[in-house]
Amino acid sequence: MHFPSPRRFVQVAAVAAVAAVAAVAAEQISPQKAADLIAAHKAILIDARAPSAWAKTKVASPAALLSFHDFEAGLIGGWKPALGAAEGKLVIIQCDDVTPCDKIIGMIKAIGLESVCAGKPQGWIDAGLPTRDSQAKPSS
Repeated sequence: MHFPSPRRFVQVAAVAAVAAVAAVAAEQISPQKAADLIAAHKAILIDARAPSAWAKTKVASPAALLSFHDFEAGLIGGWKPALGAAEGKLVIIQCDDVTPCDKIIGMIKAIGLESVCAGKPQGWIDAGLPTRDSQAKPSS
């Protein structure tokens, strides 16, 4: 997948962020539906909280831990490879706050990928789905 230059990405991301906030909230799916799509290799899961939040709780086993702040800064960290590998798959975002989740989904859609929200990571935990410590590698 080809991504725009970092400068162009930031411009597109800024427009998408404004549109996402002004638009209807991002589509939500249940943690179980997210787990089913991931198991079928039709989706990837990204926990977009801050690293300090990952350390406070367990995280979903298949989740890539990619901070929303790194996404806003222009696909730094693991965002670019994760989204590049997501071509043809649904990008499912977990976040503790609705506004960042809506913004990031809007930005992902602006670069041509489909994305939805799976709610807060605590919903995954409450559903009894597999978790791991934030330092452990994601399961596939």
